[in-house]
Amino acid sequence: MIMITMQPTLKRGRDVWDQINMPKAEFLQRVEKIKGHMHQRGIDVLLLYANSGDEYGNPCYFSNYIMKMPQGAVVAITRTGEVTLICEGFARDLPGVKSITWVEDIRSCDNASKQTVAFLKEKRLIPSTIGVAGLEPSMPYEQFQFFLKSTEACKLVDADDVIREMRMMKSWREVDQIRRSSRIVSRVFNNLSQMSFSPDNEKRLEAVMAGGAYLEGAEDVRMLIAKPKERNWTLRPLGDVPLSAAK
Repeated sequence: MIMITMQPTLKRGRDVWDQINMPKAEFLQRVEKIKGHMHQRGIDVLLLYANSGDEYGNPCYFSNYIMKMPQGAVVAITRTGEVTLICEGFARDLPGVKSITWVEDIRSCDNASKQTVAFLKEKRLIPSTIGVAGLEPSMPYEQFQFFLKSTEACKLVDADDVIREMRMMKSWREVDQIRRSSRIVSRVFNNLSQMSFSPDNEKRLEAVMAGGAYLEGAEDVRMLIAKPKERNWTLRPLGDVPLSAAK
């Protein structure tokens, strides 16, 4: 019997903070840079939201926190440079979260929207000008409506473009990590070409390649496959599909 399943929602791989290659100084530089953009746009506090194991880039960019399950997370940055991480989950998860982020102000909750509003009230940021990124497209509808109603006295500024431009401009540390990732991919393909086995479907091939990447130090592995010799080929997720004979 063959059971075909969807892609796991859990992030696979290591769950660490590589403080040698991505030290605290790297994140502080990003915070200083975004503070300049906030000042230019008159933003008092910036809220970066995500709730997926596949789309966690914005909060992770400033905190190094990655969601391992589909739970919401908000990184709040004030104009003075204070950073707060709000993450959905249990209080027992806090020791693990603290081990992978430099942020000291971490708030665990069951509803990121309510906790974010509580944070804004605590910091006396209602009313204020709030920059938002990822809330409308990613936050659950009811949570987003609660946030909008609770911040009616505030001015909301779309800051997605600012974060996107910042993430496109790579620091020398980020470039070095990209090179490292490329070396891992090259070694995995090189090792695969030297193996004397014949995997019979795409999922088996994925298991071999992902396992090799993890052994090389990858924190997460995502793969797509394409068969250019076939008609209407395109990149797609791997499945329980037989591999074509090598030619």
